[in-house]
Amino acid sequence: MNEDFVTKGVFNSDVRRIEDKMDATVARIELKTDAAVARMEAKTDAYMEKMEMKLEAAMSEMKAQNASFREYVSNELSDMNVKISTVEAKVDNISCNVALIMTVFGLAFSAAAILIQYLR
Repeated sequence: MNEDFVTKGVFNSDVRRIEDKMDATVARIELKTDAAVARMEAKTDAYMEKMEMKLEAAMSEMKAQNASFREYVSNELSDMNVKISTVEAKVDNISCNVALIMTVFGLAFSAAAILIQYLR
């Protein structure tokens, strides 16, 4: 019998053995891949949760700073309103004084004009 000659049964058993090894290898690779994907998903989820916590903390800090700034601006606006009211009151007072001075000056001028007319 020739050494190159192989029976169909032996050939089929060799093919089946090779296919079984390939299936086992593919299954092992799939398990490793699935495990790697699961680890990556877990790490990604943990990282995302960590980033969300940092983002929430940053947002809380920004909200606190915003509230503080809003209070500061509100206080400054209140102070400005008080100062504007004070300036308005001073302007009104000056306006009254100017009007009074002009009235007195007008009366004095009128009196002087009448006196000059009367003395001629």
